[in-house]
Amino acid sequence: MVSALQTNGFDGQNYLHLTFNRRIVRAGIVNYVVAVSDDGATWDRTQVQLQLVGAPVPTGDGATESVTYRILAVPGVTARKFVRLEVTDLQP
Repeated sequence: MVSALQTNGFDGQNYLHLTFNRRIVRAGIVNYVVAVSDDGATWDRTQVQLQLVGAPVPTGDGATESVTYRILAVPGVTARKFVRLEVTDLQP
């Protein structure tokens, strides 16, 4: 999992991006949620503060794909944001 500031070509602003690999072969069995928080205690799991950047990209191993999300809060304007990836096994 990688997070980094990247410049958006449309508005010239830097946004925090989160990139991670998710399993393709277990789709529907494993759930991935990117959660966002202002304080690290209360987490927003609705995905309304996120934007998928492009389409998922196969990693070449046949089992995973790389996914990147942009956190829509603009650093410098928003005091702080916390981001975490929550992975849930739907079939224990």
